[in-house]
Amino acid sequence: MLQMDKLTVASASNQLVKQVSLSVNKGEWHAVAGPSGAGKSLTALSVYPDLLPSALSISSGAVLFQGEDLVRSPEKLRRHIVSRHIAYVFQDARSSFFPLLSIYKQWEDILKVQRPGLKKKERREKMEEALDVVLLPASVLKQYPSELSGGQVQRVALAVAWLTSPDLIIADEPTSALDVLTSAHIMELFQTLQKEKGCAILMISHDLREVLRFADMVSIMADGQIVEAGRPDSVLTAPKHEVTRRLCRSVPVLRSSIRREGAQ
Repeated sequence: MLQMDKLTVASASNQLVKQVSLSVNKGEWHAVAGPSGAGKSLTALSVYPDLLPSALSISSGAVLFQGEDLVRSPEKLRRHIVSRHIAYVFQDARSSFFPLLSIYKQWEDILKVQRPGLKKKERREKMEEALDVVLLPASVLKQYPSELSGGQVQRVALAVAWLTSPDLIIADEPTSALDVLTSAHIMELFQTLQKEKGCAILMISHDLREVLRFADMVSIMADGQIVEAGRPDSVLTAPKHEVTRRLCRSVPVLRSSIRREGAQ
């Protein structure tokens, strides 16, 4: 479904993402982890190159989504593909919403484009169903983004994905600013979307415990490159690269696995 082939993102003087190749298959959860500054977020943004900061550009490589190169395709086609098939969930999900419109109005505009055949009553029913899935009351529809807590905004962002049923969800550390209980619920909602809607997920994560529990594949990044990749139960319990080993040592349950591996 999604394939990055030797992707390089650069500024005028420096390469920040270097020859990155990874793929996300249909219905697969692929996590990208690594230390701060490794290039993880830039890699995720590169799926929709228009989101990259103005000082950066994709200098080489390809980003293929269902066979279409999003780097070289016309802007109109790229925007159409992303709006219909890909959903972004950012660390600060509030930035995804227009602050001067209620949640209802924003969702109504989305459904008018995505599901033009629905009548007003049917649109309302779809909205309430999506809120029910993320355990939020229908009264949220009357509220504005600024009136919602961080956890509520993340749930609303996931409810948008439930409404639109994208083929791919790209999530950039969606739980890093949330408390433990809210984080656990958000991750379970991603899992529900994957299982019930068949969504593929590309997730940037700082929590290796989440990666081990939820992801089907993991890529470890350092200094703009992928240094190790594979199934989480293999990569995170028997890491080969020093960066991966350092990351795993910071997590008690993984640290003990590394010790057992080293003792064998």
